[in-house]
Amino acid sequence: MLRLFAKTMRLGATRPLSTSTVKMSDNLFVHRDTPEDNPSIPFEFTADNKKASEAILNIYPEGHKRGAMIPLLDLAQRQHGWLPISAMHKVADILGLPHMRVYEVATFYTMFMRKPTGKYHIQVCTTTPCWLCGSDEVLEACKKNLGIGVGETTKDGKFTISEVECLGACVNAPMLAVNDDYYEDLSVADTEEILNSLKQGQQPQLTLNPPEGIIAGPISEENFFEWEALITGPEGTCFEGGIFTAKLIFPPDYPLSPPKMKFTCEMFHPNIFTDGRVCISILHAPGDDPLGYELSAERWSPVQSVEKILLSVVSMLAEPNDESGANVDAAIMWRENREEFNKIARRIVRKTLGLSS
Repeated sequence: MLRLFAKTMRLGATRPLSTSTVKMSDNLFVHRDTPEDNPSIPFEFTADNKKASEAILNIYPEGHKRGAMIPLLDLAQRQHGWLPISAMHKVADILGLPHMRVYEVATFYTMFMRKPTGKYHIQVCTTTPCWLCGSDEVLEACKKNLGIGVGETTKDGKFTISEVECLGACVNAPMLAVNDDYYEDLSVADTEEILNSLKQGQQPQLTLNPPEGIIAGPISEENFFEWEALITGPEGTCFEGGIFTAKLIFPPDYPLSPPKMKFTCEMFHPNIFTDGRVCISILHAPGDDPLGYELSAERWSPVQSVEKILLSVVSMLAEPNDESGANVDAAIMWRENREEFNKIARRIVRKTLGLSS
């Protein structure tokens, strides 16, 4: 045994030491205090987000409030633009948990950005379906256009690039996300168009291949919580040819809660209130219907998209639900006097086009 030990020593064998794990992500796993991220920098939710945090907590029964941890962390990140250590501590204090419990969760999920992130977070999916369809070219186009690499932020603080795992849009690969917006079926030219639009302060289209007859986007770059939409009346219906204007208002805790949608032009429809508010299952709060009329699967869930909402509204225009009762008069007329209903609808269509009725 001694001879073996001596031989080993002569060969210069040493015990291998490892100081950190192999880097598998552009996120930092262990916190290091920096001038912009340390516990001495206070974090407080805004007045609106305090209300949103209370609404989130009310979803969870007593004894299970810690289940709100991820939604609260997401809310903090949306407010701050990224997730500093002081925001994690704030969430822990709200939930009455040790700071380490929240830190463990925030460092596990790569959706939480724990270093300063650009105004536009460019997330390029490189999982197998996207890779097979050309995601490498999309990623290279982003890096070349912005002059930064993965995990880096432009000097003006506007753009950060991340390489991410599947974002659930495999059928339209390759794709990337800018903050919460998906852009699919991309080419290098499409990618450059998106980035150049953002550089100029313009919001790219909802998708590069938007649903036919729908245009939607934020009213201004300063307010992403209020969108305007133009919806063309579906073919083969009494609303065909009309151009209907609407607004979508997103709550502070979106996507946990659904937006509200309201037509800003005259409408006469069983599922649209007389003041323009849309009554449709996908816009109703998640969970069971207290009246037992709708299935929970038909109501809002955080995985729904703006595109899905607008497509549902187009379908609603084509096939009204006369049991809804949002506009009782319209529902009765649709059911009992279709000819008169169609006459009113056609008058409204002409009005949206600026034609005399």
